[in-house]
Amino acid sequence: MEQPRPTPAPWPAGTGEMAERIRDYDWASTPLGPIEAWPQSLKTTVDLLLSGAFPMVALWGPQLIQVYNDGYRDLKGAEHPQGLGQAACECRPEVWHIDEPIYCRVRAGETLIFENGFHPVTRSGRFEDAWFTLTYSPVRNETGTVSGVLVTLIEKTNRVLAERALRESEHRYRALFNSMDEAYAVVEVMRDAAKGWNDFLFLEVNPAFMKHTGMPYPVGRTATQILGTPNPRWAEMYGRVVETGEPVRFEETEAILGRVFDLNVFRLGGAESRRVAVLFTNITERNRSEAALRDSEERLRLIVENAHDYAIFITDPQDRVTDWFPGAEAVFGWSAEEILGRSGELIFTPEDREAGEPE
Repeated sequence: MEQPRPTPAPWPAGTGEMAERIRDYDWASTPLGPIEAWPQSLKTTVDLLLSGAFPMVALWGPQLIQVYNDGYRDLKGAEHPQGLGQAACECRPEVWHIDEPIYCRVRAGETLIFENGFHPVTRSGRFEDAWFTLTYSPVRNETGTVSGVLVTLIEKTNRVLAERALRESEHRYRALFNSMDEAYAVVEVMRDAAKGWNDFLFLEVNPAFMKHTGMPYPVGRTATQILGTPNPRWAEMYGRVVETGEPVRFEETEAILGRVFDLNVFRLGGAESRRVAVLFTNITERNRSEAALRDSEERLRLIVENAHDYAIFITDPQDRVTDWFPGAEAVFGWSAEEILGRSGELIFTPEDREAGEPE
């Protein structure tokens, strides 16, 4: 007795939306003809795209009839579901003049890849910018002739946006870097044979660096190559920051340059990094001015304290005595303890005060 033949499983397999739509679609109304009569090459291509992890669409036959998976469906927006079984030229006629030359090349046997192409999409009812890497591959039939084009899309939106944000960040950094009044340098600290910090290589400097130091452009050279015998404290301090990771601020003189610098130094990178960033200003003139002021004040103090024939004292805006020097004590007779904080009117006689002389 002849056994009944098993009923073939419905094709294509799968429970996704597009697998069901492909099974239920009236393919007989399209140039592809009934699904049962499709060539094995087309069926294999459909099985491939339905199981694919990326958005994929097969364009088959002279009219490039569309068959696509769930991932591609999510990108089609308003073009789905009518895009299934539709000719490529009818689906997006506004860009057919761009797409047609591509399809012609692929149908001639070429594989084309377009990196980070801009393709806006509608997702969840919202129009948004998106970028994809698109691969156009020829698909051959049983006779070896190219009968279709398989398009695979790998989304790069997050990567493109991240790279754009990085470029914008670098642009802002570079604008700040170049416009800073303070000098800035990135250096790599170097050890000698005894593992001591003895030199450093300039990796990056801003325009203000040359202004503050008076040095030539140093990038790619070491401090020793530029200065000969630089202050060893530089490498020691930078090396300490490398070892501890703790930022430091200090003032230091470079005798070869004849300048004094106020520096902030901090490590760049993790514990293995030998790079430090140095933010600093030239404070040579400020130090000279402060030293000159201290000298001037010291000379004035010596003059005032040793002038016994002249009464010298100082009052505040409220006419209270704030400084009472030996000459004032010798002329008027009051000690500093007796007069400090009291009104300067005391130096006038009662008659003068009554007559308004202090005012």
